[in-house]
Amino acid sequence: TTICFGDNTNLTITFTGTQPFRVEYEDNDEDFLISNINAVSKVINVSPDATEEYKLLTISDANCVGNINLADSVAVVNVTDLPTATTLGTTELCEGGNTDIMFVFTGTTPWTFTYNDGSTDSTLTIANDTLIINESFPDDGTYVYKVKAVSDGACSGTDFGSSATITVNPLPTASMSGRSEEHT
Repeated sequence: TTICFGDNTNLTITFTGTQPFRVEYEDNDEDFLISNINAVSKVINVSPDATEEYKLLTISDANCVGNINLADSVAVVNVTDLPTATTLGTTELCEGGNTDIMFVFTGTTPWTFTYNDGSTDSTLTIANDTLIINESFPDDGTYVYKVKAVSDGACSGTDFGSSATITVNPLPTASMSGRSEEHT
């Protein structure tokens, strides 16, 4: 079973014999004992922070201590890291200029992400872990580019890193005035 970091999953232990059952199992670092199970199965909800192996150690019913079938005694829960995205490109430029905005991703390809340019959301799906967009800025002002959502082939992320702030300065202007004089 594979889950995303922060998620949980159910492991099911199935019994044969006479109720009540008693089972002992372990994960990578701890043993657990569950007694007085009056059902033919027991669901265990787990939420590991990293890939974890769960292994049955002992089983008994109302009458006997049973045997563990080694082929069916281990469940592995693989934990996939959440994708991340960050935005790079903070700069200052003059009105009418252009600059690159870079989005950098971690996780498993492909990534689908939504970013905002200060006024409009755009959603893209890409296969590379870096995307560079060259943007033109015809008007002065401040434009903030940031990722609002990211998902990869497996999970949805919550870390959108930094934003990129583009400060566009107005072009300087000049004017000249004077008085016209006639010479005779």
